[in-house]
Amino acid sequence: MADAPTGVWFAETVDLKADYQRAFGTPSPGVMYIAVSGDSDALGLISKGMIRNIVLE
Repeated sequence: MADAPTGVWFAETVDLKADYQRAFGTPSPGVMYIAVSGDSDALGLISKGMIRNIVLE
């Protein structure tokens, strides 16, 4: 989130099965991998992010 505050943790919750169904029109085969990315090179800056407590239910 571009407008998220810096220096504080925030929670993000998603429905992976519903997102998959919406994107591909078929039921999700289940989660096999998790990819995390970021992009700040166009700004000429360095970004730092941390992830903790990933839970798949």
